[in-house]
Amino acid sequence: MQRDFDFSTLSAQRNTIRELLETFRVTLCHRIDGHDTRVVEMMKYVHLHLFRKSLTVGEIKEACCCKNNNIVTFFKQELETDIRRYIASRRLDAAEYVMRRKKVTISLLASCVGYTEELFWRDFKAKYGCTPLEFMKVNCEELRSAQTVTVEMPDQDARSR
Repeated sequence: MQRDFDFSTLSAQRNTIRELLETFRVTLCHRIDGHDTRVVEMMKYVHLHLFRKSLTVGEIKEACCCKNNNIVTFFKQELETDIRRYIASRRLDAAEYVMRRKKVTISLLASCVGYTEELFWRDFKAKYGCTPLEFMKVNCEELRSAQTVTVEMPDQDARSR
């Protein structure tokens, strides 16, 4: 069976996701105080490029002029997590941020936050204990506000009989 896709809706959804991700990125930038300046530089770079699929530790080290591996160890000591896990965790946090606000297509969201769909489902379930769809059904503001209770009132003629 062939499905018809409304590409204008998909495009609008992508734009909405990107706007929400940018808002999330701004909030991340306010959470980096209190760390060593080298770690802060790495965090800033990660936050700036967080949603690119190809973000690597080597690229981060090079961009922040960190030539030795000690900085990776230092990052882990400072934040109690390694760079790869930090990136994955921030991407999942961003996805959570979007899913709490909008009903979105999971595959599109996964792509927008720098994940393949399969890894996104696996990592999301590992972090949150449920699938992305289960999470969105329970936590999405847009879905909750759409679930209004309709009460039928009897018509006047039925009451007067």
